[in-house]
Amino acid sequence: MQHTNAEAMYNKLSSSEAAVIKREFGDYAYGASVIPEEDDDHFTLVRYGWLQDCNGYRLELKEGKNMTSPACKIILNVVDPDISTEFYTNIFGWKLYRRRSHVVSIPADTSINVIVGDEENEEQGTMIELVYRFSTDSIEHGHALKQICLKASDLKSVVNRLKEKSVVRML
Repeated sequence: MQHTNAEAMYNKLSSSEAAVIKREFGDYAYGASVIPEEDDDHFTLVRYGWLQDCNGYRLELKEGKNMTSPACKIILNVVDPDISTEFYTNIFGWKLYRRRSHVVSIPADTSINVIVGDEENEEQGTMIELVYRFSTDSIEHGHALKQICLKASDLKSVVNRLKEKSVVRML
């Protein structure tokens, strides 16, 4: 499957009346991670832009060298980053790629971000970014996102782990 250049796609979508620009496509950086441990002065360069689609969803178009899937990240707000990390890594069997604090000038947007996925590294497959905003004790799920479909190479073993940990019950 051939993937469209992220900047070209961004330019095409941003010229449409159906999309609203939220962040210009360009070079940005994020700071050091706790996991894996990085020097406080470390930063990672990323190239992306944000658009809002015709339904109000924010689309992040990211450029990457070895990306193997057109969908690279799902962002979920969580109430407890530790319990959520435990679920996706120890129970669901995914890898912990990184954990970092995201400190910004707007206190309500300060968060802990945990990135997990089922591939060897962040540049492959789809990741889930678990975002805990400080002082969050509940999440309003609303009606916009109905479900997320995740792949598992051995679904039976995943379901068995979920049952063993009393995490899932069949509906």
